[in-house]
Formats: sequence, C-alpha cells, structure tokens
Amino acid sequence: MLLNLNIEDWKTANEDILKIIDDINPQVISHCCIGYTSENKILQVHPGANEETDIIPSGLSMFILKCSVPKDKVSDNLIIKQSNAYLPENDNESHVDIKIFCLVPEDHLKPFVQVSKAGSSYNTIKQHIYSTLIVTPEKFKEEGYKIELKDLLKQVIQPSKFKCSDTLLAGPVAVPSRPWKEYNYTLCKKNIESINPKVTKHYCIGNTPGGNTELKIYTDANVKSGIKPEGLSMFILEAKIPKAQVLSDPILMLSDAYLPEKKSKSYVKAELYCLVNSENLDKLQKLANKGSDLNRLKPFINNIVMLKPKAYADPNYEFDTMAHLKIVMHSCTEYTRTGSSSSESDISSRLESLSLSFVSAETTAQASKH
Repeated sequence: MLLNLNIEDWKTANEDILKIIDDINPQVISHCCIGYTSENKILQVHPGANEETDIIPSGLSMFILKCSVPKDKVSDNLIIKQSNAYLPENDNESHVDIKIFCLVPEDHLKPFVQVSKAGSSYNTIKQHIYSTLIVTPEKFKEEGYKIELKDLLKQVIQPSKFKCSDTLLAGPVAVPSRPWKEYNYTLCKKNIESINPKVTKHYCIGNTPGGNTELKIYTDANVKSGIKPEGLSMFILEAKIPKAQVLSDPILMLSDAYLPEKKSKSYVKAELYCLVNSENLDKLQKLANKGSDLNRLKPFINNIVMLKPKAYADPNYEFDTMAHLKIVMHSCTEYTRTGSSSSESDISSRLESLSLSFVSAETTAQASKH
C-alpha cells in the first residue's frame, strides 16, 4: 500500500495530480532541500530534514516545494483528498497545502533557490526543475500518519540510484546541512584557536599544479599517498584535542573517543582541513614536522575550512568528504537564505575563481606509472 492506496491507484493518482499542478500554477509557500548527490554519485535522501535543518544542495538535489492549491481543483484526487483540509471542521477552507517532491540539477540550484520564495508561482520555478516525482498532502486526515518516502521513491527512481536514511544520523551535524555549516564555521574560525591543539601529523590532499585555477582534491589521500604540495594546496592536520576543551561541540562529540570502552582517553583525534598559499608551503611543513601547536602554524595557513573527528563512534557512518568540502569552499554564501543568522565565511570570496575537482590518489598514482 502507498498512501493507503494500491500501487496502480497510487500511480494513476500521482500522475493526475502532477498534470493538475502544471495547469493550475499553484502558489509556493516554502521550499526545503532533503537530498543531495554524494561522492559515489548516489542520491542521499533524508526524509527527516525540514525547513530548519534542511540539507545544503550539492549535485542533483531533491527538494520539497510546499504549495497551496484550490480544493475544488483537486478534490477528486485519491491522494490529495486524504488531506486534513477535507475534514468537516475545515470545510470553510478554500485551499489545501501539498508537498511536491522534485529534483533540481546542479547548474540550476542557485536560480531555483532564488526564485523558490514564498508567493512565487510554480510556473516561475519549474524551468529549473529536472523532474517532479511525487505529490502528497502537507497534513493527513489521519492524525500522526507519516508517509514512507522510500517506498514512494522506489516507484519513480531506480532503487540503485538513491539511498534513503530514515533519520539524520546523530542529528543534522552528520550530514551537509545548514546547522552543520554553522557548527563547522564556529569550530574552525573561533573555537579551535582558543583550544590550540597539538598537531601530530600533516599531509597534502590537494594542489593547484601549474598555477591553474583548479584545485585538485584527492579524496582517498593519506600520509603515505605522497601528494606533492603545489600552488594553493590543501592539507589535513591531525591533532589531539583534550576532551576537557571539547565541551559539548556537536561535531567533535561524534568521535569514537566517546565510546564507553574509550572513556579513559583524555583527547579526541581530529582532522583539520586547511588551505596554504604557495609561498608558505615550506614554512608550514618544516614547523609541522616538529610537532608544533596549531597557533604556531596559523600564520602560514590561509584558511582552516573544515574540522571533523578522525574516527566516528557510529561504525556505519561514512563522512562524505566531497559534499562537505563543496559547501565550505563555494556554497556557504550561495545557498544562505536572506535573513539567515549565518556568519558569512570569507572563503567563497577569496576562491571565487577557483574550481574544484575530486580525484582518486590511488588511481592517479597508478596512471603515472604507465
């Protein structure tokens, strides 16, 4: 059963309501991103996301458009008539609120977000939509009824093309969401300086060879990869942060250092992603080789852009490096809504002309041998 209907009835009703929406051009109330394309090219869908904790779009992304449609135009539809707007006590209401689940391609994300404002018409927005998938009521007659989004999406997207997480792992900070961006900004720009941890290792994971404007980031790079710093380069600095200074930071609290069996550990192992200008490469590496405190290295660091635990308490959690780095490198101002309380990073303005590419260090090393 899909929305209390058999599969065939649901498919027919869903196709009908999508056609009706095109005809009546409803008014948009709000929008919310609930999915993005991950490093492995799979659409990661988080039904638990909402307007406060929505995912920051990256690649082909899934959005919910909340719209208001005239009741008399949709009252015969088997899906929409399940709305609480059709309860007897709501007879005087002339409109019903619906959710439209749609996909937006990466090159249309910015204009889509800009025009998807309250009061906009659906026809203004639809030129930026790759595909409209399903429609549901905003609220159902049956109190507490929740849709099984995964089951619905299976009918319109190949199951191998998406992954549905029923909850936001460890809250909204474990996925590339707006709250994560806020926490990461505070951690990188304010808290880490006062903590001043000891740097234990460093290695390059990205460079701009030949002085070009493409920063190549090697997503599987490690200490042994031997990526050569060149031009503006990205490093990972491994550091030990005392638990007493972590306090309740929502990013670092996800570390495996907080597992019961590691209770005696006094520190959290963390990875700091930072950008270093070409003229500071030698100075940074010489100091880092001596095991310096972070604040001794900071004069030679352009930006600390991201900070994460080295290992997570949840063994099933896989950190999506590409999606998170895209946010901190370019998306932090592009997708911030008007009136947001976000502190704007200077990263995007400094790197406005820089493009990103994500490659495999192992694949590159193998290719260079042939």
